[in-house]
Amino acid sequence: MGQMIEEALKRKSSTISLSLASFGACVLPIPAHPLEYSLGAHRQTLRRKARAASKAGVTWRSVSDPTEQLDLIATLRRALSAKSKYDLNGVEFDDLVGAGLWTIGLGPAGDPLLIAVTPYDGEWALLKLFVSLGETQQHSDARYLLTQVVVERLSALGVRYLVDTASSHELPAGLWHFQRMIGFRTVRIQVRPRASANRMGYSGYTLAKTNSFEAF
Repeated sequence: MGQMIEEALKRKSSTISLSLASFGACVLPIPAHPLEYSLGAHRQTLRRKARAASKAGVTWRSVSDPTEQLDLIATLRRALSAKSKYDLNGVEFDDLVGAGLWTIGLGPAGDPLLIAVTPYDGEWALLKLFVSLGETQQHSDARYLLTQVVVERLSALGVRYLVDTASSHELPAGLWHFQRMIGFRTVRIQVRPRASANRMGYSGYTLAKTNSFEAF
């Protein structure tokens, strides 16, 4: 898991010759107590949308079975292939199997609406996948409910920072607006040697936040 996070942070942008960590990653601070994330006026929209999803019959569950994860990957590919804006040539999702937490949002009939995959290691997690399988209002509201659920699940595991695989300049304006609204900020992250090679599950590195969580 840690190796996957490290590789994402060291990835260089196709337009800027800096790593994601050096240029600035989109990071969501996660509170120590799961229910704290949804509190406050700044989370009003998230709470309202999550309630709307629940009232419409949207539920969620964890998926740990590799066979079911492969089936969901097939469902994901079919859903994305139906959208002309996605080019899946050469895109592989097999590395998602067994990669940390799998959380799916389900419609009233039990059909998958959204898939979230978040590998984690120590206090850090990676937003490896967070994709809606459709574009209805129910799919939109499910994004807020699943955000709430994923953050609360990670918080209970001791995770304190959730890092996106893309920087803010690589995200569409609408998606970056959504991320800002749910609490993501752009910060630089230092990837540095650590004293213990066994503490976080991969050798040679630890992750350290280098500045406060303010956009710049």
